[in-house]
Amino acid sequence: KLVLGREVHQENLRMEAVLFILFSLGINPHECEAIFAGAASKSQADGLATSPPVLHRRIDLANGENRCRLARDIFHFGQCVKGLRHYALFAAILDLDENKVPGVRKMLGYILRDESSRVEVLRNLFLEMVAENPELKSDQFRNELAGLMRETVASEKEFARESLAGDAASFSIEQLGGFIDYAADCRMRGCGLASLAPGKQNPIPKLSGLLH
Repeated sequence: KLVLGREVHQENLRMEAVLFILFSLGINPHECEAIFAGAASKSQADGLATSPPVLHRRIDLANGENRCRLARDIFHFGQCVKGLRHYALFAAILDLDENKVPGVRKMLGYILRDESSRVEVLRNLFLEMVAENPELKSDQFRNELAGLMRETVASEKEFARESLAGDAASFSIEQLGGFIDYAADCRMRGCGLASLAPGKQNPIPKLSGLLH
């Protein structure tokens, strides 16, 4: 509870930091939301990120099905939502010349540091649950987790195509798609799961920092 409380505190700081960036640049946050409001990929991602959680004070964790649901939610939120969603936007900002918006890049570095902490905390929690509960090692459960990651990969690729079209970045949409595949496999392997794209290499090495 102490660790997760710290993560909540960091999340609140991140929201304040993003608003500070927007207002400092004279950008209306509601206009930013409107840009993506009609994007099909955003609607799909919102659905993935806000699926009804199983965690509540009265949950009966003596029930094996509830333990599976809890472990699934921990994996989904930690590795799919926090570990992959919006990485296309992170990639676009990190691709900027280092002399452009240096303050924004520095603040983004802090945000990525905190996001990486959340991914690691939830990965460790997931691995502890798997070690304690043999039912979480079944092929059926592992296939379910792989399905969640595939949905996230597809949604993130579509988001990249909708929001980063053109030649603004030094890498292509195809290369960014390859990086998303590579990042997803890093998250899967970190949880002791099989790769979705075995042998996939990182096509944009300078984005390796996103996967700390």
